[in-house]
Amino acid sequence: MGTGAVRIDARALLPPPSVTLGHCLRLRGHRIGVSGSSVTWVALGEPCLEGPNQQDNSRDPSSALGYPSGVPFAVDTKSPAAVENYLAVGLATVFAGRDLGEVRLVFRWVVDAFAGRNPEFHALDTPYHDLSHTLEVTVCLMTLIARRAARGVQPVCSEESARWALVASLLHDAGYLRALEDTEGTGAKYTVIHVDRSSDLAGTLLRSMGFGDPAVRAIQGMIQCTALGVKVSTVAFDTPELAFLGRALGTADLVAQMAAPDYLDKLPLLFREFAESAQHQERFGRKGQTFDSAEDLLAKTPGFWRFYALPRMQSDLEGVYRFLENPATGRNEYLEALEANMARLSP
Repeated sequence: MGTGAVRIDARALLPPPSVTLGHCLRLRGHRIGVSGSSVTWVALGEPCLEGPNQQDNSRDPSSALGYPSGVPFAVDTKSPAAVENYLAVGLATVFAGRDLGEVRLVFRWVVDAFAGRNPEFHALDTPYHDLSHTLEVTVCLMTLIARRAARGVQPVCSEESARWALVASLLHDAGYLRALEDTEGTGAKYTVIHVDRSSDLAGTLLRSMGFGDPAVRAIQGMIQCTALGVKVSTVAFDTPELAFLGRALGTADLVAQMAAPDYLDKLPLLFREFAESAQHQERFGRKGQTFDSAEDLLAKTPGFWRFYALPRMQSDLEGVYRFLENPATGRNEYLEALEANMARLSP
């Protein structure tokens, strides 16, 4: 265990059935992770989410797939088949639902288009925002939806709206694709407008697949929630449930990439995208991120997390990252991995 963690007898801390675990932890001002007959008690400065003493862990797809506590990093996001299976199990465990249906249709469109198997587009050629990134975000979103459902938090997400959110995740970076007639540079040139392009492409594609206007409107709104310059409270949604899912996608887009095991290795690739984008910002009439070098980007990343991404997640995205906490262990594996990445970057 790390510094400040103490092993104690779990039986001495577990509350009586009439008191929620969340309330007990709020009074103590600590968060604990239950493991067998012992508890890791760590002062984190943030209370655990309130929830029933007995969490419905059977609704966590990671549990259903038999993954260890380190999930969802056990899901190979470089394998579309592994991610497709995770989503299918997720929907089945949370909603006792049908097969992936329209999610599978969009999933396979994305896999084919990104690989260059769609006659309308070049293969996706952004080295950082690749297929693996899209699948990381989608796994993170499915995990968040499932773990929140295990807590019975309101508003409850319907299976239909959860499917729309997964579709939004799969398409949230499709705006980096270049049309076949576009032979200049790579999709990175579209960085400052890629969210709008993703939203527009989603509208055209989904209508051609038979999605109705309410679905298209919701999915486009969720995609807008991934734009760092967009205030999510200004995005129009038809219901609070859909607004939550927009915030969930915006959260997953930030957390999944920064927590990824290869995040630090891929940051120089992100710099390459920013460098190409800088040459086109005047053309698109928008200003984006600029850095002097890959080393400059690496050095500034902990500050981006501490002073921009985390405050955005806590305020505009309303702290929904807390629903990534594992209901079986009390751990938030994503934040643990993210903070470990930031620690490796900090002097």
